[in-house]
Amino acid sequence: MSTRRAQIDALEKEILRGEQRLQGLRRRLDVLRAEAVYPVLSLPTEITTEIFCHCALAFPKTAPLTLVRVCSSWRAVAMETPLLWSTVSLLWDRHANDRDVVEFLETFVERAAHCVLDLELTVLSPVIDIAKMVGFITALKRCSPQMRTWTVKMPGAFATGFNSLILNRFPDLGFSALEELTFIRTGENWDVPSIDIFQPPAAPKLSRVSLSSLPPTELNLEAGWQNVFDFVAEDVALVQCLHTLQETTRLKSCILRDLIFDPNGSAAHAPTPLGNFFLQPLTLDSLTRLTLIGGNAIQLLRFASFPMLDSLELVDVVHGLDDVLDHFFERSLCPLQHLTIRPLASDHDSTVSIHLSMTFGVLPISTLSISHPSTSLTIALLQPEALETPKFLPYLRSLALYDCPAAKFPSFVAAVGEQLERRVSTAGLNSSVETIRVISGRPYPYLPKVNDEMLAPLDRLRKRGIQIEVGEFGPAG
Repeated sequence: MSTRRAQIDALEKEILRGEQRLQGLRRRLDVLRAEAVYPVLSLPTEITTEIFCHCALAFPKTAPLTLVRVCSSWRAVAMETPLLWSTVSLLWDRHANDRDVVEFLETFVERAAHCVLDLELTVLSPVIDIAKMVGFITALKRCSPQMRTWTVKMPGAFATGFNSLILNRFPDLGFSALEELTFIRTGENWDVPSIDIFQPPAAPKLSRVSLSSLPPTELNLEAGWQNVFDFVAEDVALVQCLHTLQETTRLKSCILRDLIFDPNGSAAHAPTPLGNFFLQPLTLDSLTRLTLIGGNAIQLLRFASFPMLDSLELVDVVHGLDDVLDHFFERSLCPLQHLTIRPLASDHDSTVSIHLSMTFGVLPISTLSISHPSTSLTIALLQPEALETPKFLPYLRSLALYDCPAAKFPSFVAAVGEQLERRVSTAGLNSSVETIRVISGRPYPYLPKVNDEMLAPLDRLRKRGIQIEVGEFGPAG
């Protein structure tokens, strides 16, 4: 019996020594993991805070709630980083508890301290009891002086009640620091029979307005449109945009996408018929940057002139684009320097082939970018004249041709090189061309390569100091 007891004691001691050794190994493993796998956990708080701030810029909606869940150390730093909590995204549906939404908002506002706020409110259902919003708007009123941007996404029918609630119950609600307002009307119906569907409270610093599926004539800005520098509209009527642009006096940039064009010249809540703008085109003396996406948006050029336009981007290939551009340039006489023309991203078959009139050719364009260009258009762009200055675009410095015809890409490159060399040789020292990019479109099986003979004209131009890039299967411009 004593022998058995001695054996048991010996094994227990051996197990104890093994457990002690195992604990030592685990401690060493933890140290190595901390040094090799989680070095960020040992960074000074100031550096961790800086990293978190960059996370907030890249992922403003998810960064704070993600970082606080990593570990207690990160949670402590995140709770003391106000910038992380400056973007508040609220989701409200018919099952939402209004108290939870208010608590969520107040928590973010408290942790954001004195940072300016970016608030987004998304209402998913038009049948929510509007009375439940009273607590939310009360909380909104307390933080409204800190708000820099406000994004509202809600059905049109609900927006009417929401607007009435603000006007009737909170008439003194104001946004003294608000710079940007975005309203996106959701739901199936594009329009509802109500004027001034959304009337934001006083916002004297408002400089950017973005609307989607909301007629701008229904957005009743208390301070008017005079301070708006940047206007974006999508899925609204062309005539409504024209009427709103008529109210602006300081607008610098405008982006219009997928507009609704009524050739008969009428649209709901548009006080001015479209025909009036055809007889007397709208003139915006301050606009310098204009982007028109979709054929209906491009029709804006028929009804407006922009004497100070510096940059124009057209996205879509529409029938009669030549006439639209000719009439526009004749009417505007703008100092246009940057022009981009490309088809819609979903349109892989259309090519940009426009007639280049003298009205277009004398423009002071320095940067021209075209996607899906036809060979004839490219040759016309670069054609020389017997005089010292090229016939078209005498100030052209940079030409970028994207999504060139892939099946004929080698011959296309050769044509571009020969024509460009003629232009430069004709102009001599007066040539302004500095850079040219020629990038092919979608790849074709067994695409013939561009040989040295085809590249010879471009190589000679490189020796003159012109930067040339020729690539295959490149991205669209």
